[in-house]
Amino acid sequence: MQLTATWSKTFTFTKIFKNFALSIVILILSTLGLVDFTNAKVQVAHIGIGVTNIGPGFSSPQISVEWQMDKASSLEGMMGIDTLQNSNSLSLGARFNRHLFIEESLDYSVYLGGGLMNQGASEGTSSSGFFFEAGGMANVYLSGLPNLGIQLGSGLRMESPTSSRIRTVFFSGFHYYF
Repeated sequence: MQLTATWSKTFTFTKIFKNFALSIVILILSTLGLVDFTNAKVQVAHIGIGVTNIGPGFSSPQISVEWQMDKASSLEGMMGIDTLQNSNSLSLGARFNRHLFIEESLDYSVYLGGGLMNQGASEGTSSSGFFFEAGGMANVYLSGLPNLGIQLGSGLRMESPTSSRIRTVFFSGFHYYF
């Protein structure tokens, strides 16, 4: 029993570290200009379908749909499901993004969001609650794949499934725009 719990924590940390490391590499390459963004474009009045990973805490990636309403804002809906035996989890949420700096292949945004969550425990019990989140993020559009957006962000998240807590979050994801 001890060995299983230790392996689970190590696996989760390794998974989070790999996602974080990949996101940092993409961010550094795009900041230094080592990736060619000259022909990329920001997707306005399009719908993007993709995956968002909320980092530590909620272990399953979330399917997300983002609607770029206009050049200054977008709305994103997310749903994550994990059907692990005796430990089911569900998260439904929405996020409003306000673009502050818009360039041809990159936009910086602040976001405000919230939703409902239900997290199961290994004993078969579950706890439901809500979450609110706020922070900043960047969307990167690569020149060779103009319909693919890579999303990186961080911020604060308040959760209340068992008891209220505030924590920092890091997330990454991608959307393909139609």
